[in-house]
Amino acid sequence: MAVLGVMRPERNDMSNCEICGEPMPLGEEMFKFHGYSGNCPKPPLPRDDGAEAVKSIFKRATGVDVSVRVVNGEFYVTDPDGQEFRTGLVRKH
Repeated sequence: MAVLGVMRPERNDMSNCEICGEPMPLGEEMFKFHGYSGNCPKPPLPRDDGAEAVKSIFKRATGVDVSVRVVNGEFYVTDPDGQEFRTGLVRKH
């Protein structure tokens, strides 16, 4: 919508906060997080620990279904026989 020759973004062009997932307020679309106009209106989104991605990698590489747990950012894989091993993969963020 144009107001006095100024283009305003439509609602579907707005970005979402990377912490809570809510749309950013008008005029703050360029930011990644709430904060300028106030705190996030909702609690943080649940964080993906990467376990499903590691399971998928092992399935594609070996054809074996494994279980994966994450401890302090390190991935531990348990094979179908119950043998657990540390992968050497580490979640950095």
